[in-house]
Amino acid sequence: MKIHRIIFLSFIFLFTSSCNLSDKKFNSQIWKTADGFHNGERKHMLNDLLKNHLKEGMAYSEIINLIGEPSELWVEESNMIVYDVYEDFGWDIDPVGMTLLYLKIGRDSTLYEKKVKQITIK
Repeated sequence: MKIHRIIFLSFIFLFTSSCNLSDKKFNSQIWKTADGFHNGERKHMLNDLLKNHLKEGMAYSEIINLIGEPSELWVEESNMIVYDVYEDFGWDIDPVGMTLLYLKIGRDSTLYEKKVKQITIK
């Protein structure tokens, strides 16, 4: 009986560990309430957001409606807005890395470039 239990638990572990959490479906409400630094909700929805929801040519107002207000506006005066996606603390209280979503807004107030940056903090 013990061997069956070990096999069953091993199967459950392998099944759950093979699931890719970074491919959660995007949820606008969860994105807006998650701050990007204290949990991984935004990180897990990022792929779906980029692939299926944030489209080039979207109006700035549509972006704000979809994912809320940005963390930073007009970075380096390049019409770039920034969203905090995830802050990695590793095994410490100090951050060791960050994931940021950069959206470049054109003069016509539409999205024309999106970029994800992984930053390592030393």
